[in-house]
Amino acid sequence: MIWTAWANQHHLDALHEAELIEQAEIADVAGLEVLPGARALLAALPPDRYTIVTSGGRRLANTRLHAVGLPIPPTIITAGDITRGKPDPQPYLAGALALGVDPRTCLVFEDAPSGILATTVEHQASPYEGPPAAVIGSG
Repeated sequence: MIWTAWANQHHLDALHEAELIEQAEIADVAGLEVLPGARALLAALPPDRYTIVTSGGRRLANTRLHAVGLPIPPTIITAGDITRGKPDPQPYLAGALALGVDPRTCLVFEDAPSGILATTVEHQASPYEGPPAAVIGSG
């Protein structure tokens, strides 16, 4: 919201500028690392039993997963799939819906404070606040 107001004041196209930022993030895959345990966890789960919820775009998520050699699940919830981002619970509720499961039965692995807050709403997915074994989203 602040960025959009600033961009409008300075006669910038906020959507174009956001696209440029996303393109730069997509091009920058050097140094990406898989968190400890993530590869083993995802290998142990059937692809239809987990999803990734990210504040980024779909191209960015796919590029980063591919760059580190992690599988791309059949469903990924990205910024383009929701109207309210983390810490609002909507992204995780959309993830549970995409999997066809009750969000109260989900276990969430999260790496950012805003994502952890998104999981702590009543009737929301159970939060996991220990060391993350898989990055499901970045706050």
